Amino acid sequence: MRTPKASKRPTWTHLVEEALRTADDFLPAKALAAATRGSVNQVNAALHHLQSYRVVDCVASPDGLHWFFRGEDSRRRSLEERAPEEKARKPRRNLRVGPKATLKSQS
Repeated sequence: MRTPKASKRPTWTHLVEEALRTADDFLPAKALAAATRGSVNQVNAALHHLQSYRVVDCVASPDGLHWFFRGEDSRRRSLEERAPEEKARKPRRNLRVGPKATLKSQS
């Protein structure tokens, strides 16, 4: 029996791009995080991804970086929606924990 798939949601990159496109002024990352209801880390990752494709750019000020929409887009493909994972990923095991932990250079 198949489980129903979770509904698709917009990507953080798409949300940040639309927020900057509709804004008529420079926006700091905290204002973008409030507008998209995401964390500052998610917004910063999306901003730097968009900056690498010259979609957005920033200006440094004493208050921090202020971002604006450039209008250029050199991306070949952009996804507007993402499908959330059905199963959570396994946490990574830390192999160097405990009394038997040794580094390769020590053995």
